[in-house]
Amino acid sequence: MLSSEIKVGDILVSSWGYSMILNSWYQVVKRTAKTVTVREICSKTVNGNGFQGESMPIPDQFHVGANADVFHSKKLHHNGDRPFIKMTDYEYAYLWDGTPEPFDHLD
Repeated sequence: MLSSEIKVGDILVSSWGYSMILNSWYQVVKRTAKTVTVREICSKTVNGNGFQGESMPIPDQFHVGANADVFHSKKLHHNGDRPFIKMTDYEYAYLWDGTPEPFDHLD
């Protein structure tokens, strides 16, 4: 999949963490030729107990509170044919493939 296929409404996911696996979900709210602008969205546990299992995003349900209006404009990159954006030095968000993502909050 090429970055030109990323469009407004698409969801990106990052799985990150040092001694645990955390998922962050982002929805594309704006697209240019070289960048995407995303907002963080909520997720739900679909398998597991909230400490470990699998999660899925809730499209269009943006975070509320301190980060409610945070928009991230990021340059598009590629890992082979898979587009991604670099959120931080340790967090990369890839176009979500539609399947549940594993997480583990147990330390």
